[in-house]
Amino acid sequence: MSEQQIKFMVNRIYAKDISLESPESPKIFNELKLQPKVGFNLNTSIEKIEENILDRLNNLINRAKTLGADDADAIYVHGTSLSTSHRLGLPEHLERSEGADIGLRVLIGKRQAIVSSSDISELALEELLERALSMAKVVPKDEHNGLAPEELLAL
Repeated sequence: MSEQQIKFMVNRIYAKDISLESPESPKIFNELKLQPKVGFNLNTSIEKIEENILDRLNNLINRAKTLGADDADAIYVHGTSLSTSHRLGLPEHLERSEGADIGLRVLIGKRQAIVSSSDISELALEELLERALSMAKVVPKDEHNGLAPEELLAL
């Protein structure tokens, strides 16, 4: 391994709380004279993330710096969503969707721009980079902009 180490963090977002709203719920369940069936299904899985995504993020950050950014950071988010609805006690609609997004933040002096895209092709990433750099050159300065110092990061 080379002397320079690349540090990165991958985050995932999950639904923590899901609620079901039912008008007049206590009353309606008493009138049914039935015991509602409650089920819970927990699935866990390990998914392979996009091929070479960490290399691509690192290259994106390095290109931003080469093209004029003082600093940059990037994030990759992959999500899966499952939605279901019931009517009269029977499943009516089931929908599943998956998506991936890349976000890029560039800093030029005390100016910053943040852009994202769900298209992670090389051409789209090049356009993303150009857009972020163009935006960061024209937005107002903010004295509080900047990446957190390394000693404040949880590595």
